[in-house]
Amino acid sequence: MTDPTSLPNFAQAGPPQSPAAPPQAGGSLREKALAALAADNIPAQVDDDGDIVFSLQEQQLLVRCIDSEPGLALLRIFGQWQITEDLPSEPAKRLNAANDVNLAINFVKLGIAGDNLIVAGDHLVGPYDDVAELIKGTSGMLLQAVQAWHQAVTGAGPHVAEATPEQLQASADALAEQARAAQQGGEFA
Repeated sequence: MTDPTSLPNFAQAGPPQSPAAPPQAGGSLREKALAALAADNIPAQVDDDGDIVFSLQEQQLLVRCIDSEPGLALLRIFGQWQITEDLPSEPAKRLNAANDVNLAINFVKLGIAGDNLIVAGDHLVGPYDDVAELIKGTSGMLLQAVQAWHQAVTGAGPHVAEATPEQLQASADALAEQARAAQQGGEFA
């Protein structure tokens, strides 16, 4: 029997996820992300923090690339939006709305920092991962999450803590459909 208090021994590098697909060309994750945006004719630049800045549907998004161990990197796509005065100012209402979206869309994270809504999606990227598809899909999901938060904070649906199971399922189904539509359409197509 193994010692339950010992740390697991994870292999440093395993077999490729898709042996039929060749690994992406070399270079840093930032270079791959910039190339992916350029291939879709989306202007991008690197800011003073080293993040890639681009616009999608007139919304500014950022990509942070952290190369770590050989063959593994972290890709974070994120954005922040100032919460306008016409939206509820109660912190609990804002946080409940963020909680609703976090529970409905596990793929993205939402948080409130002061009067800003922060939305992010993270990926561990290996040599066989398609960086362009990760950026496309995550960017669409982030914008859908912002829309879902806005609907939740303005009372367009019940909060998770107050909803019936049927209401929760209907809300999750609607968000999933919005996410599929965002991934299939949009400026990347």
